[in-house]
Order: sequence, then C-alpha cells, then structure tokens
Amino acid sequence: MTQKTKKKSLGIAVPKLDKKNPNSYDLSGSFELLGNKYRFGAYRATANGEGKMPKGSEYFWFHRIELDNGTKMSAQTSFDPAELEKM
Repeated sequence: MTQKTKKKSLGIAVPKLDKKNPNSYDLSGSFELLGNKYRFGAYRATANGEGKMPKGSEYFWFHRIELDNGTKMSAQTSFDPAELEKM
C-alpha cells in the first residue's frame, strides 16, 4: 500500500468575479515564502499581441506584493511595480 503524501500549500489566490468597485483587484490572496507571509493584488488584462502572448490572451498583472505581518507597511517592505517605471 502506498502512502499518500499531503501537498504543502504555499498560499491561495482568489479571483474576484463580482466586484462592487471597478478599482478593486481582480485576483488577491496571500502566500508564504521563506517564513514570511505576503499579500498580493493583481488586475486582469488582455494582451495586445505586441509581446510574447497572442493578442486577446487574458492574464493577471501583479500591482502589489507586500509583507502581511500586521505592521504598517513601508517602502522597504512593500513592492509596487509602478514604482519601477519611475527609475
């Protein structure tokens, strides 16, 4: 008889299908990495065909990834990809 191995969950991503606010994330959740818990938010988008994805392909782009430890966030503990555009 083979022993069934339980798979470890690193986190959960929840699609928001019935958003009340159009600015809310389309996908959000949390995950654990190297002992730290992170929260994230992502928006749904459609590829324009100018990159690697065929035109019309749906994908999610991550807008926010931040530590989720109950303390106030700072620039050193959160990541906002929009800030990379300013560099």
